[in-house]
Amino acid sequence: MRKMKGGRTLGYKPYSAGDMKHVGWCLNNNIGVCAIPDWKTPTAWNIIVRIGTTYHPDPKGYTAPDAINKIYEYYEYYYKKGI
Repeated sequence: MRKMKGGRTLGYKPYSAGDMKHVGWCLNNNIGVCAIPDWKTPTAWNIIVRIGTTYHPDPKGYTAPDAINKIYEYYEYYYKKGI
């Protein structure tokens, strides 16, 4: 049997009530934000924003803590924009 390759995790960031308000609104309006590992580097993460069925990758790479913060920034941005 093949040995499983190790994965990566972003870690954890405590969220505020405001963060959850932004995330909830976005998810209810078919907007999602996620981070995926950039396997070409040992620590970089890429952010992808999905609006409906269209995917928009962020061209910048992020460290894990920065990626978590950026995800919440995107949720807040789209909440305030009110697409």
